[in-house]
Amino acid sequence: MAAATDMICARCKGTGHRAAACSLGFLRPQCSFCKKMGHEESRCRFKMEQAKREKEARQAAWQARQAKAGQKAGQRAVEDDTKSVASAAASEASTAASSPFAPGAPRAAVVDVTKLSLSEEEEREARKVEKKLREIAALEERRDAGNVLDKLQLQKLEARAELEDRCVMRKLRLGYRRAVLGSAA
Repeated sequence: MAAATDMICARCKGTGHRAAACSLGFLRPQCSFCKKMGHEESRCRFKMEQAKREKEARQAAWQARQAKAGQKAGQRAVEDDTKSVASAAASEASTAASSPFAPGAPRAAVVDVTKLSLSEEEEREARKVEKKLREIAALEERRDAGNVLDKLQLQKLEARAELEDRCVMRKLRLGYRRAVLGSAA
């Protein structure tokens, strides 16, 4: 039989005792999150899965808030534009020299916005805004696919509501006709 000083512990590699008598615990770490042996909390797959689910839930809630805010902004913009077009038409009708109404009589203005069209300048602006909105839609698809966006790309995503709320975009939503741009010579 070997002497006690010749014994080497399989756990701590110390001498003078065997693994069964070793005061050092098992070398396999215990996770403080799931309480299982074999990994640490920083590598716990259960914790990572939970964090992923929480992140997806936060993103879904954020998207729902953005969609709701976008719908409200769009509805408000359409209502505001309808009121502003009607009031502008009413003021034009009241200042017209050949009014069929007697002075002081109430005037009702009904405007057919499909007969209105964008100016060339507004058409150029609309095209620029539409291009930016297409870029934002592509960024949203990348984000939804799980790609990480940088700081500037996230700022572009935040600017979407402002772009959609521009006057020229509200006119398009109301049904203004698009202008035909002349070719550059």
